[in-house]
Amino acid sequence: MEDVVAITARNNRGRRVAFMTWGRIYDRVDDEELLRVVKRASQKFAGSPMSRFELCWSLVDVDDHEYFYEALLKFAWRPIPSGSRYRTWVARMKREMNAGREIYFLAGRRSKRR
Repeated sequence: MEDVVAITARNNRGRRVAFMTWGRIYDRVDDEELLRVVKRASQKFAGSPMSRFELCWSLVDVDDHEYFYEALLKFAWRPIPSGSRYRTWVARMKREMNAGREIYFLAGRRSKRR
């Protein structure tokens, strides 16, 4: 898993939607807890209830979704601390994500521009 990850799901109409969030917060290898947290947070977004949550291999998998670049910039502006501050940051991000924050809804795919 990477520092920032993308997750896809299907909305209540069966359309593909996506989320972006911090990746290494719950477990570096097992994505189950992360997917549970995102699924719970998805209930507040349009298209709920959602299903079929999957972790993407790369952010490129969702770069055609609305708000992708806005979310990417939000993460890029906030670097992950290192050293002794890292554990404190992880604990804070867990609290935020469990509260439904730090999870960005990318909505559906953008229509192609001509």
